[in-house]
Amino acid sequence: MALGQPQAKPERLRTSLISQVGSQVFRLAVSIGIGGWTARYLGPEQLGTLSYVAALVGVLSPLGSLGVKGSLAILLCEEPPRPGLVATAFWIELVGTAVIALVLVPFAWAARDPVLAGLMGLAVLGNLFSSAEVFEVELLNRQQGTRVAKARLAETVAGAGASIVALLSRAPLVAFGGVQTVAMVAQAVVLTGFANGYRLSTTLREVSWPTAHVLLKRGWPLLLAGLSVMLYVKSDQVMLEWLRGPEDVGQYSVAVKAAESLYFLPVILTATFLPRIGRGSGDFHTSSALRRLYRSAWTLGVGMALTTSEVLSPLIPVVFGSEFHAAQDAMIWLGLASFAVSTGTASSSWLQRAGLEKVSAARTAAGCVANILLNLTLIPRYGFHGAAIATCISYGLATFAVMAVWSEETRANVLKLAFPFQLGGQDDR
Repeated sequence: MALGQPQAKPERLRTSLISQVGSQVFRLAVSIGIGGWTARYLGPEQLGTLSYVAALVGVLSPLGSLGVKGSLAILLCEEPPRPGLVATAFWIELVGTAVIALVLVPFAWAARDPVLAGLMGLAVLGNLFSSAEVFEVELLNRQQGTRVAKARLAETVAGAGASIVALLSRAPLVAFGGVQTVAMVAQAVVLTGFANGYRLSTTLREVSWPTAHVLLKRGWPLLLAGLSVMLYVKSDQVMLEWLRGPEDVGQYSVAVKAAESLYFLPVILTATFLPRIGRGSGDFHTSSALRRLYRSAWTLGVGMALTTSEVLSPLIPVVFGSEFHAAQDAMIWLGLASFAVSTGTASSSWLQRAGLEKVSAARTAAGCVANILLNLTLIPRYGFHGAAIATCISYGLATFAVMAVWSEETRANVLKLAFPFQLGGQDDR
C-alpha cells in the first residue's frame, strides 16, 4: 500500500487542480438545480427538518474521523511512508463512525419521531461510506486529482439521480434523507477502485498499531479543530431549531447552501498545494508554493465574498422559490465570512507543515465558542439573520485573532496571510 512519493510537476499540478474544479463546478450546477427543486417541493419547514438532522450529524462527524484525514495528508509526505498508513486511517474512521451511531441513539429516542429517527439512521450510514475519503487523500498525494474528480462526479450523478426519483415519485421526507447515502456509496465505490482496489479484508491485514498511534497523536488536535469547525458551521442550524423552529432553519439552510457552494474552491486549492508545501521549507520567504497559495487564497476569498453577496443572493428566490426570499438578507454576512474561509483554509496547510496542529485546534475552538455565544445572543432576537452575523464574526476571529496572539512565529505568518502581496521571496520581481 505504501507508494513512493511523486515529484510535484507543475503541469500535473495544474491538470489536477483544473479537473477537480471542473468536477465541483458541475457538482455546483447540479446542486443548484436539484436543490432548488427540492426546496420548492419540501417548503421551508420540511427542508428545515432535513437540514437540522444533517447539521446534527455533521456536528458529530469529526468524532468519527478522529482527525486522521488531516494527519494522513501530512504523513503521506514523509519519506519513507509508514507501513499500512492508508489502511490504518481507513479502519480508524470506520470504527469512529460506528461510535457516532451510538451517540445518536439518545437524540433519536428523545425526538420520539420515526421520521427524525429514520433521517438520523440514513445520515449515519452515509457517514460510514464516507470513510473511503481517506483514499481521496492518497490520490491527491499522488497528484491524481483527475481520479478524485471522477469519484466526485459519480457522487454527484448518483445523488442527483436519487433526488430526481424521490421528487418525481413525490416521496415522503424520509426518502430525501437517503439521497446523500446513495451519493456517498457511489463515491466510495469509485475511490476504492482507483486506490488500488482496496478490500476490507486486505486493509484489515495491513493495519499497523504503531502507525495508528502516530495518526491519532497527530490527528487529535485536528479532531478538535474539525469538531470546532463543524460546531460553528452546523451549530447555527441546530440552535435555530431549538430556539426558533424549523422555519428559520429552512431559511438559513438555503442561504448557507448558496454561500457554501463556493467553499470547495479553497479546499481544492489547498489540497492541491499541500504535497508541495509539505516537502518545502514552510517559510513564506523561501517557499514559492506557500507564497502562491496565500496569494491565490486571498484573491479567491475576495472573489468569493463579492460573488456570494452580489451574484448568489439575488438568485435565491429565483432558484429556491419566493418562500425563501427572506434568506437573501443573510447573504451579505455569509459573503464576508467567505474571505476568512478561503484564507483560513490556506493557513491550515502551513500550520500542518510547521507541526502546529495545536494552533489549528485553538483557533477553531475560539471561533466555535464565539459563534455559540453570539448565537445565544443574536438568534432569539434576530433569528437566522443573527446566526449569519455570528458566523461572519466567528470566522474572522478563528482565522486571524488566535494566530496573531499565539506566538511570534504565528503572528509573522498571519501577517503574510493578511498581506500576501508584499515582496517576500526570490520570485518577487
